[in-house]
Amino acid sequence: FFGTSVLPQDVQDSMGIALYALFLGLLLPSVRKSRSALVVAALAMALSAFIKWTPCFASMNRGIAIMIATCMAALFGAAMFPLNKESQRP
Repeated sequence: FFGTSVLPQDVQDSMGIALYALFLGLLLPSVRKSRSALVVAALAMALSAFIKWTPCFASMNRGIAIMIATCMAALFGAAMFPLNKESQRP
């Protein structure tokens, strides 16, 4: 891709780290407030590790694996921790 080829390799490498730092910065405040958010985040991490370390998924793109793990954990969270009608009101 042309847009990334103009960036130095050190900057390209640090972008991956910055993405995870941004994700943690958004995740930690909600995890501190809610047990359900902690469970869903832990499940997403466990599913991501499972996908990474399972040989049949070894060739899967890492970004796709993270999206699959996140969506599966979110579906689990929606099923196990539904919102009450009172909590949906602003």
